[in-house]
Amino acid sequence: MIKERGKKGIVIISLLLISALLLFGSQRLWARQVIIDDLQITEDEGCSEILISFNFPVRYVKHFPYEFGDDLRIRIQPIVAGPEEQEALFTREPLIPPPNELAGLTKLVYEGDVTDGPFITLFFEDTVAFQVGQGGDFRSIVIMVTGPDTTEPCHINR
Repeated sequence: MIKERGKKGIVIISLLLISALLLFGSQRLWARQVIIDDLQITEDEGCSEILISFNFPVRYVKHFPYEFGDDLRIRIQPIVAGPEEQEALFTREPLIPPPNELAGLTKLVYEGDVTDGPFITLFFEDTVAFQVGQGGDFRSIVIMVTGPDTTEPCHINR
């Protein structure tokens, strides 16, 4: 009787450990496949800074349109290390930004599933003036948006 209880206990503990490993292992893989790590919008003197952080290093390549528009398409070059990250690059990842009246950003989409991509596309409520650049940590892209009542264009401070 005691031997049976000991065996049942070992079996139950073994099943719990295996379940935990499968659960945490799949969460770790999922976390690596998420492209955008964070999106922050801050305001200062009529300017909005949109900071898009990634889960791996990226290089800013170019953007279109160049100075103003109601959407903005930014081409990036991801610098990835492993096969999980490489596979995740060919996905599509939409993100609804936090509310911000000055920037007017309504939606952001990572587009890794398009020709000549990957791209980050931002959609604004109205036409805005902007400036785009590489983040200082090489894991982010910075977009400065000039508010409608601001007379001087906003610039990226590096």
